[in-house]
Amino acid sequence: MGDDSEVIPVPEQDVAYLVGRGGATRVRLQRFSGAELNVGKDTVELRGGTVSRELAKLAISIMLQQRQEGTAELDFEGLERRDDVSTFPVPCETVGFLLGTKGATLRLMEGR
Repeated sequence: MGDDSEVIPVPEQDVAYLVGRGGATRVRLQRFSGAELNVGKDTVELRGGTVSRELAKLAISIMLQQRQEGTAELDFEGLERRDDVSTFPVPCETVGFLLGTKGATLRLMEGR
């Protein structure tokens, strides 16, 4: 698997959202996917292996769906078939606890 790059279009109004405050969201996306993200005015260049780029595109797609629609449509069966994704059931009444205030608990878990 060689390192390649590809450019994906991103609505200009969503670019700052993908970068995050001080670049924090971009760094989290890079850490999660293993791909390097170079964010432009209305594009994101993904650099890395095929698997890393695919993970980055999946994460970006989910983030932008949540931003634009408040929810994300996910193929849970497809996600469960992936070797690089783990899923587990979460009771509805505990979702807020797992997310934490403004997502702080989730971000803490992402960093581990």
